Amino acid sequence: IKKLLGDAERGAPICASSQTPKESPCAMKICWRCLHFRLFGGRTRKFSRTQNNIGLWNGHYDKNNKGKIKMKRVLVVLMLLCCFSAFGAPLNGRIESIINSSKLRSADTAVYAVSLPKKQVMADINKDEPLNPASCMKLITTAVALKTLGANYQFPTDFYLLVGERGTDLYVKGYGDPSLVIERLEDIVQELIKAKLPHIADVVIDETFFADHGFPGRQKGSGRSYNAMTSAVAFNHSAITVEVLPGAKVGQPAIVKIDAPGAIVKNDAKTGPARTRRGIKISKSFTKEGEVFKVTGRIPLNAGEARQFFNVADPTMHFARSLKALLEEKGVHVAGRARAGTVSKSATLFYTAKSQALSEIIKDMNKHSNNFMAEQITKSVGAKAYGEPGSTEKGVNAYEKYLASLGLSDFFIENGSGLSYKNRVSTKDIMAVMSDMYNEKSLRDIYMYSLSIAGSDGTIKKWESPTLDGVLMAKTGSLNGVSALSGFMPVKNEMILFSIIFNGRGVDFWTGRHTAQKIVEALVSQ
Repeated sequence: IKKLLGDAERGAPICASSQTPKESPCAMKICWRCLHFRLFGGRTRKFSRTQNNIGLWNGHYDKNNKGKIKMKRVLVVLMLLCCFSAFGAPLNGRIESIINSSKLRSADTAVYAVSLPKKQVMADINKDEPLNPASCMKLITTAVALKTLGANYQFPTDFYLLVGERGTDLYVKGYGDPSLVIERLEDIVQELIKAKLPHIADVVIDETFFADHGFPGRQKGSGRSYNAMTSAVAFNHSAITVEVLPGAKVGQPAIVKIDAPGAIVKNDAKTGPARTRRGIKISKSFTKEGEVFKVTGRIPLNAGEARQFFNVADPTMHFARSLKALLEEKGVHVAGRARAGTVSKSATLFYTAKSQALSEIIKDMNKHSNNFMAEQITKSVGAKAYGEPGSTEKGVNAYEKYLASLGLSDFFIENGSGLSYKNRVSTKDIMAVMSDMYNEKSLRDIYMYSLSIAGSDGTIKKWESPTLDGVLMAKTGSLNGVSALSGFMPVKNEMILFSIIFNGRGVDFWTGRHTAQKIVEALVSQ
């Protein structure tokens, strides 16, 4: 650039096809092709002046006319800036136009996209700005889990027997399995019975593999299932689903279904006439006996099911009561109670249940953006990296160490799920993680295919885009005032990696998703 500007000031021709200033009145013209060669290391060539020279200044060279030379310098610099802007991130203008035409023009926005393996930057808007990624934080959680625990890792749950004065106690020690749901617990009970499980005195749960139930960033006072607590021995994602359906006739009690064998249901709901207004209320309370759900109101005869999701007050005891209830349901007599405790050194290992491989578990976590699973995995990573008991703090330390190994520094991580208003990472950080996982061939497909596929499954199942459906693999993120989308988009022989984050009061779920979809479509159409 300095060489070109120096030539211009001295009156030397910029284009190789130009003659000396004295011989040609066209010395102040510039050849775009020649400029490209000289800027990017190629050698200059001779081109036809009439076809290839574009006049930035139509005056003749005059060494005494400094104003014209200054004007030329300005024009050359402007041209160079435009050239580099287009060459470095050709879609910035188009993406900014998409954002400005939406309701997000006042939001804090960052967009970063790169095409691999050419490493061509397609969009670069505020890539270094730390923003709240919401559930796109799970992209970091997934990467560190695969590298720390291994894709084939299975979470064990050990069952012990201890013969005492009052009978045989059944001890259960868990190691943070995030995928233990009612169907699997029913299978485990059947396996215990096949192994000749005797009658039981007490059911004792050892949860000491984790330091606690909570995690920083969890919303206080919220009973919603996305806000569920963790436990080393958890069941059904530490959540309960209550379904209410109409009875067979008007006036009959409504039908209540619940996926927690140990929960207590008080059903005062009735079946109303068809085509009347539905008014079902489900409330939850916690007693010494466990979770109590009270159902009131009326559901029309022709209505579909009413469904609500709740988190549980004590995840460990939720597991204990559910296991006790299932054992009794299958004919195993339990004389004592369900309680928490520590496995005695005198106890004998009776049975070990193992989860699916981590490579399968992360699919459920990412496709459905399950916060509980992410926090379970975070504590498990912490235990593996820094020793038992596992904690969020240890897991976060492992995440920070990984990001630092990628040369990143300007970030703040509070938890592994993204359920936090304090998490701050940049789109550059997220892209560095995705690029690292993409370059690790043994984990590439496991990582990418754990994400939702547009139009097919997960949180972007309902997307309608002929360009993206069935091809785009992405992780969504959403909180009040936060919308994010990051992922992978194969195009011919290239793979586009992108990260998009919107933060601000005006950011809502639907506007964020719709705008992000338009941006990804623009990346593909380039």
